[in-house]
Amino acid sequence: MKYYANHNLNIKPDIFNQPDLRLNHNIRFAVVKILNQLMVDEAFLYGETNKAQRDERCLNVPGMVTFYDVQCTQLKIISGEIVKRAQSLGINADNMDREFPIQTRLSEHSGSVSIIADLIANHQNMIRFLRQDAMICSEECSDNVTRDILLDILCSHQKMLKILDDYESAKPVSEENNPRDFIPQKTSLINKNEI
Repeated sequence: MKYYANHNLNIKPDIFNQPDLRLNHNIRFAVVKILNQLMVDEAFLYGETNKAQRDERCLNVPGMVTFYDVQCTQLKIISGEIVKRAQSLGINADNMDREFPIQTRLSEHSGSVSIIADLIANHQNMIRFLRQDAMICSEECSDNVTRDILLDILCSHQKMLKILDDYESAKPVSEENNPRDFIPQKTSLINKNEI
């Protein structure tokens, strides 16, 4: 229980219901802190992807706006899954950011490398954070449901990373490697029946 042992547990989240999840309040609090951190990171990654979509260089390449639009849609779906899990733990998601002010663990576009390279690095970091957070949920908090959700989200980030990496390695853009070729047919990478 190292994750929340050093945190101030006197600050209690707004619990609007008490579902019987076989998780005590302190463990749920620790899991919600993990989910809130992920929510902040996902929102930051969404913002960076959205910025890349509006970049002048992107607007001049056919298919790039759609390419980033699909990635933004996937990030919205992921954020929705995180909020749903927090709510199922009995936490009012509207109060999450007020009660747990957290900074993102990701880095902003530096300008020294391409926007796609920065997005690739941020997805790689998200995968690493999700792996660590899933392990904490499982081993320290005994919350295997949240662990499974985080692992599904990790797989979604791996797929988005693969698409970005394939596109980055296929540069320069030509008719053979048009960004439209890298847009997945299915926008939802999370199977809602498994949650």
